[in-house]
Amino acid sequence: MSVVHKCKSMGSVEAWIENDEGEWLLSINRVAAEQDLEENHYLEEIG
Repeated sequence: MSVVHKCKSMGSVEAWIENDEGEWLLSINRVAAEQDLEENHYLEEIG
């Protein structure tokens, strides 16, 4: 069984912690703004 905790204080960032049978996973996703795309050549614009 997987238990997921959504972090309300990081709502715009998409952060959550999962526990699946004793294995913990911290996931953090952030949407890149146009300025982020211009300043970081490792990011790509999709869509």
